[in-house]
Amino acid sequence: MVGDRPSRDGAAAALGLLCLILPAPAEVSTRGLDAVVALATSAP
Repeated sequence: MVGDRPSRDGAAAALGLLCLILPAPAEVSTRGLDAVVALATSAP
């Protein structure tokens, strides 16, 4: 699971679900699975 709000998504981690909690974007930008895929496939 991928989330951006520890207050809401942190409960999943507490229950044992593998989670990636990312900081929320500072400005309105692409969100959702497309943003996660871009992050995961970007070169370092």
